Formats: sequence, structure tokens, C-alpha cells
Amino acid sequence: MRPSRPAYRAASSRVAGDFSGATFVNPDRRRIRQPDSLRQLGFTVTETNELPPTPDLLPHHVIVVAVTASDTLPMLGTHLRAKPHFGRRALIALVPADTGEQTRRDAVASGFDAAMPMSADGRVVAAALLRALRPRPEHRCVLRPTTGNAA
Repeated sequence: MRPSRPAYRAASSRVAGDFSGATFVNPDRRRIRQPDSLRQLGFTVTETNELPPTPDLLPHHVIVVAVTASDTLPMLGTHLRAKPHFGRRALIALVPADTGEQTRRDAVASGFDAAMPMSADGRVVAAALLRALRPRPEHRCVLRPTTGNAA
């Protein structure tokens, strides 16, 4: 005889504390929709207006940075990757729409997993995050089930 409900609940409660966490750094505190979209897709998002100290970054699998001055992208990517214990966390930059393709490539070469325009849809950002997390099984990223109908 196979217990269906209790075994499922036990399995889901083991995973309950291991949801994907994202730190969303928005230094200008401008209203952007990506944090809310990521929450709707199942990410646990912590919003901040400045880069938190390293111990506060460690519980999160993903760091998303909304950048206003795209000329600082390479320095920022290198700085974050050099932080102690930063490891292989996913690092995404949201840049102004007028940022050139060469600047975005430089950002990726200096440590960001992706650099995309600030106008990018939340699903596009989530796809980039999941693409960055897929080869990193040490994060054991699990998304919460979403509520509502799929689009």
C-alpha cells in the first residue's frame, strides 16, 4: 500500500527552505517591474538600493544589478566576482536602453552572466537567470509553484 499524501508533503517540506533567492540592487530607487515579475514566477526577491555586504549576499543564488552608468559595468562585474565567498552566483546587469552592444559584451567578459536592457520583460530576466543557474548544481535552485493560470 502506497501512502500518497503524507509522502508528498514530507518531500515538499524538505525543499521548502531552498527556494531561489535573488538580491535586486536598484541604486536609483526607480520603479522597475522586474522584481515583481520575478516574485510572480517564484523567486524570493530582496530589493536594496546599494550593494549589501558580503554576508548578506551569501544566502542568495542570484544578484541582479540595475546600472545607470554603463561605463562602470566591467569594474562592477570584476569587483563582485572578487568578493570573498561570492563563488559562482548568477550575476545579471540591467542597463539603460542606449547602452551599446560592445559595452554589454565587455560586462559579460568581466564577470556578468548577462547584460540586458532595463526595459526587458521579467520573463526574459528570469530565463537569463535560469540559464545562468542551470550549470551550477551547487545552488540547488528550486522555484515555488506559481499561482494563477499560465500565460
